[in-house]
Amino acid sequence: MVLASEAGGIDFEAQLAVITGDVPMGASPEQALDGIRLLLLASDICLRSLGALQGQPMTAFGPVAVTPDEAGDSWRQGRLGLSLQTSWNGRKVGLCDAGAGMTFHFGQLLSHLCKTRPVSAGSIVGAGPVSHADWRQGYSCIAEKRAVETADTGQPTTRFMQFGDTLRIEVKGKNGQSLFGAIEQEITPPA
Repeated sequence: MVLASEAGGIDFEAQLAVITGDVPMGASPEQALDGIRLLLLASDICLRSLGALQGQPMTAFGPVAVTPDEAGDSWRQGRLGLSLQTSWNGRKVGLCDAGAGMTFHFGQLLSHLCKTRPVSAGSIVGAGPVSHADWRQGYSCIAEKRAVETADTGQPTTRFMQFGDTLRIEVKGKNGQSLFGAIEQEITPPA
């Protein structure tokens, strides 16, 4: 991931996303779930100090997308009940339950999006970083870790990413096999 500077507060957001079929305006959460065609693993790179417009420079996706059926009984009611594993510079920093860590399931997210417009086939919708109520399970974005540190001690101690840092994100199925393949990234300056 090529970034112009380290000054923006480089962060990652390990998350899941879906690719939709057509979902009509006004769809209920249950109707919206029927519009999900594929599940994806995603990594957003965020520049925390630059705001919404400039602060979301890129997203990477795992090499494999799967249908909800291929996820088997791990896909239930718009949530994927598997652990999302995140390693930063080779150190495991997150082992978060991608199902329990979702405040709103994908049907609810899509239904909310469809309140004012239809969603066209091929749309990619991300759920945001996977959270976990038990912080001992780790984190899926640095901003959440820093928020917990600030609440506990009055200031954050975890730094944001720097050039040369690496990130690996993966979801393994119940059989131990990688469901989406892994996302492996290195933060680098322009050539």
